[in-house]
Amino acid sequence: MSLHIEFVDNLPIQRPRRNIDAGQLHMAFAEALKRRPGVWAKLPVDLGGEKATVACAIRKGYGNRAYRGGQFDALHINGQVYIRYVGGVQ
Repeated sequence: MSLHIEFVDNLPIQRPRRNIDAGQLHMAFAEALKRRPGVWAKLPVDLGGEKATVACAIRKGYGNRAYRGGQFDALHINGQVYIRYVGGVQ
């Protein structure tokens, strides 16, 4: 059995998973969706590898607090999260 080991001279710079502005961006994005009910939009936040998990949480109503004030639908397609506002309390 041959084991391939990749040695590195320097570690990559670790990017923070979330930044302070991400919450504000989600809030502004959710408000924009509420102004155009039923229309899909790409989530403009890089979520790394958790895209499917985020889409599922939004659909079930326990995702980011920005999406809890009404009904949102979310899908993970080809590495991108799409969300739409489908009604409810504003």
